[in-house]
Amino acid sequence: LGTANGIRMVAYRAAMAATGGGLVAFMTRLHWRGVWSVSAGVFTAAWAWSVWKLPEIPATPTRTSGRQFGYWHPVRALFERPGIAALVLFLVGFRLGDHMLSPMIRPFFVDRGLTPAEIGWLQGAVGVTATSAGALLGGWVTGRLGIYRSLWVLGLMALGSNLGYALAAGFPGHAVVWGAAIVESFSAGLGTAAFLAFLMGVCDPRWAAAQYAILSMLYAAGRITAGVVSGYTAAALGYPAYFILTIPVGGLGFLFLPRVRSWIPVTPRAPG
Repeated sequence: LGTANGIRMVAYRAAMAATGGGLVAFMTRLHWRGVWSVSAGVFTAAWAWSVWKLPEIPATPTRTSGRQFGYWHPVRALFERPGIAALVLFLVGFRLGDHMLSPMIRPFFVDRGLTPAEIGWLQGAVGVTATSAGALLGGWVTGRLGIYRSLWVLGLMALGSNLGYALAAGFPGHAVVWGAAIVESFSAGLGTAAFLAFLMGVCDPRWAAAQYAILSMLYAAGRITAGVVSGYTAAALGYPAYFILTIPVGGLGFLFLPRVRSWIPVTPRAPG
């Protein structure tokens, strides 16, 4: 799960860079019609290749004991499990510090006087490369330490990287901002690989798609809430204090990590 999620994140980030940066870069030559045509062509080709190459996975039986599953059965099966309250609190709080940080990164870049080209590089090629490298390393580490230990180690490393922005907010110059951005992007990839592996491990294989969607929705609730209040809080506290605040807030999710250990399936670790 760790290695697969690391590769999946690299592919996802590469696609974002190609479409968000690559197509925009060719805007002056292709214009809007050309950009949308290329985008549609790439998507259609990827869809056709997936349909042709991906293996067929047997569907989950729709009946058991003579009774048909309803649409709500995966939901009930998930929320009737012991310890669901701790799981929900963990999902909402585990990346809450990062969710508070992310909306304020671009305003911080602008207020520090970074040029549009610098911002484009930091959130484009440089950021994507750093996050992809972190995701691959995080997936490799998760495969060797196991999901539970990786959530502690990689999660705390990702949270601690927020301190870089607090330091950057207190010192002049662009170099320290670049350093903080690269370290944070790399650390975000580290933590996300282990967390996605955890989400996948929690799901019952019979209803993995439905339950993964539910868990992702709960995880997004923390991101949405943090995004709503981030601007007001940063304006009230200032960037240095706000970036420091994200660290203890992000630590709240770790309080529930021991409570959700029983949700992690026991699987053999990778050799080495």
